Amino acid sequence: MLDIIGKWKRFVERNKRRIIHAWQTILAKRHYYTSLQSYVFECPGKAQILSICTEPTKYAINNNGVNLVDGGQVIIKIARINHATCFVYSDIVLLDDGRCIYELKELDYLHSKADFSDEILLQDTKQWCKLRRCHKIEEIKAAIKIGGMFGFNYYHFVFQILPKLMETSNIDKSIPILLDRAAADIESMRQLVSWCNAEGRDIIYMDYDIAYRVKDLYTISAPNVCVPNWKKRNISSSFVQCAYSPNSIENMAEMLLANASNRITPEKIFICRGRASKRRMYNEQELLDLAQKYGFEPIYPEELPIDEQINIYHRAKVIIAAGGAALCNLIYCQPDCKLIILCGSHLATSLFSSLILMKGGKVIELHNDGKSKGYQGDFHINLLEFENAIKQ
Repeated sequence: MLDIIGKWKRFVERNKRRIIHAWQTILAKRHYYTSLQSYVFECPGKAQILSICTEPTKYAINNNGVNLVDGGQVIIKIARINHATCFVYSDIVLLDDGRCIYELKELDYLHSKADFSDEILLQDTKQWCKLRRCHKIEEIKAAIKIGGMFGFNYYHFVFQILPKLMETSNIDKSIPILLDRAAADIESMRQLVSWCNAEGRDIIYMDYDIAYRVKDLYTISAPNVCVPNWKKRNISSSFVQCAYSPNSIENMAEMLLANASNRITPEKIFICRGRASKRRMYNEQELLDLAQKYGFEPIYPEELPIDEQINIYHRAKVIIAAGGAALCNLIYCQPDCKLIILCGSHLATSLFSSLILMKGGKVIELHNDGKSKGYQGDFHINLLEFENAIKQ
């Protein structure tokens, strides 16, 4: 009997998070999705769209490499909503009638390919969701919601959140912005926010387990569409992973480049991940040893201040790097930059390769030689293929 009880306790301990999540989901209220346009049409006294800006864009597509295809567009909507609630690391806005606005759900092409992951989501379907309960409520008179999904991740922070700060100029300067806690806790993010917050707005940092109920909430849709998570079984080589707004990226890069250091740095760099706290393992050292014979210098971004990182990428002529958040800095590269990107699969490369291709630069992609453990796993790059790429 004691043995059975012990096994049960060990099972509960191992699956504690899943059990808690399942119990919370059972008890949670169901909220139905609605679009911003529908809510404005149905309740004109409670919400209004202040501006809509459309911009042609280029999708990052995998098709045995990366192609940039014209024909898409990014729609940037700025709206004002009365009595709405928002949450840390979340794109969901809870309306006072119990419905939710979640703009990613309005992109039909994502539904068969993406798992919608959001910090506040317990359960999600195409029509409705269940949200995690917050034990505290903070009342705010007015605010601009800038924070969003995966705001603690550098990639999502740079492409989803920072560009929103560039769209606030027509909103009353006295209204503060709502940002996720990571933007205060992580030095590089905090520095980028200070440079992009040109109007000097006050900042309210959102925390876990708090629902922020705002009387007058201003929302800004992200200029760049970043997929939450992929349904791996339904992924094909032509899956649209993201939609970048060239104007948004160029304007943001121009503002941030004004704050870069001016130190002379190498033109051929190898971005290393050997000292990063979280990373996918690959045969980095043997690749670096070979690259150094061709004049490449090792760079460890996590050890450098953000102004120095911006400067290094801007001055680089050739970059070798594994796919990862550090490649967000490719937005600072010059048009003639060349990139050799290393990754375990095609899925991870188009997010970053396209940043160089949009500028007119050149990219060589090197993927695993059959020893990879999957997209999120370790991988191995063939040395001969790597050396041939450098010679090209």
